[in-house]
Formats: sequence, structure tokens, C-alpha cells
Amino acid sequence: MREFSIERMVFCPSSGVPETSLC
Repeated sequence: MREFSIERMVFCPSSGVPETSLC
């Protein structure tokens, strides 16, 4: 699930936490 973390970081730059599911 490391690939998903990177994608979430770009989609959720506001939160700053790519491993969060709140985005």
C-alpha cells in the first residue's frame, strides 16, 4: 500500500498526511 500513500499525498496536499483516510 506504499503506492497508494504517494498518490494520496498528491491528492491531499492540504492535510500533509498521505496515510490518512480522512481525505
